[in-house]
Amino acid sequence: MTALLAEFNAYLDREQAAPVADQVGYRQHALRRSQTELDELIGELRAAIAQRRR
Repeated sequence: MTALLAEFNAYLDREQAAPVADQVGYRQHALRRSQTELDELIGELRAAIAQRRR
């Protein structure tokens, strides 16, 4: 997580950073889910990302 935030901050520190135009952002959410629900969520996120990597 630290590396992700450091990279995002380094991007924002660039003079030519344009987060809206580059569609770059960072969000953090707290979720209370059972282990089963969490496993399902992670699976859905992985599938969504994998589908777009093709």
